[in-house]
Amino acid sequence: MITRPTSLKVYREIEEEGLLSRMRFKVYSTLFKYGPMTAGELTHRIKGPNEVHPSYHRRLDELGDLGVAERLHIRPCEITGRNAYVWAVTNKLPGKKPESRLGRAALVAALKRYGGHEEGCSGDKCVCGVR
Repeated sequence: MITRPTSLKVYREIEEEGLLSRMRFKVYSTLFKYGPMTAGELTHRIKGPNEVHPSYHRRLDELGDLGVAERLHIRPCEITGRNAYVWAVTNKLPGKKPESRLGRAALVAALKRYGGHEEGCSGDKCVCGVR
């Protein structure tokens, strides 16, 4: 059996300080308590009886971006039978999520490159600087 470097101290700090949103913590907590699993196994383990389309699996990439979960390897999922990533918690506190939005300068440059304008901006009333 492979031992993973998880930390009860980190888990408790994340829980007590509210460092993850409710849904992210539910996914993190399940991975922490039950060990590495695929997205299908995770959903099967924590979804409620009245949930038709749970989105727990979407939180895995977010937890990965924050540094509190990571992909280990690929194996067949026990629920779907398909090859899937196995996810596990790390022993790290959440870091800052990478910024996914373009800054204004990058947005203006892209708009100039492709000949477009920001929403609500056109021709003589250009406010985005594309002109």
